[in-house]
Amino acid sequence: MSEMSARRRRRVAALLAALPLAAACSSPPPPVPPPGEQARAISLPFDRYNFTPADLSVFERAEDLLVGDCMRSRGLAWETLPPSAEEDLEPPNRRRYGVVEPEIARRYGYHVAPDRPSVARRSAAGESRTASLSEQQRRAACGCLARARIGQGAPKVDSALFNQLITRTFEQSRREAEVVRVFRAWSACMRAEGWRYDDPLTAIAAAR
Repeated sequence: MSEMSARRRRRVAALLAALPLAAACSSPPPPVPPPGEQARAISLPFDRYNFTPADLSVFERAEDLLVGDCMRSRGLAWETLPPSAEEDLEPPNRRRYGVVEPEIARRYGYHVAPDRPSVARRSAAGESRTASLSEQQRRAACGCLARARIGQGAPKVDSALFNQLITRTFEQSRREAEVVRVFRAWSACMRAEGWRYDDPLTAIAAAR
């Protein structure tokens, strides 16, 4: 073996040995901050008639446990999902008027912030479970979920009307003089920085 070849091999070996060290020394992504007080402070009249994010999390957890019991009674496996921590759940009106949390805007601009840890774990576990189900398990799970929901005994409500009222009040709020004034001022400020958006909600939907 020539001295050139031996030197080249030693250099390659050194580079390969350094790769795990470089990966270990790379900085992990910064943690996603919890929802800010600005988002938690937004309260609307219809909130008292609606389920809170914590309520919905409990319902989903209960349904998952009921489906698990149903599946096991049929001799089928079912892995229940880890619960989401209440402090990680999104406040119900967090994005109603666009980004209202300075720290979120600083880190992510006008895009939706990544899920908090426990929410992300639950979502990933759900995707993994769905991908692993056989066709038999899928059919059985649909039947078990329907059975769990029917068996809850909840009173019937006109959810379509409720959602229409929420949408209507949202559109009315956007036409309020103070909201129009603030959005125009925001749009002018953005335009001065080279960005053309009519309001913060348009910026959220933008790809960039």
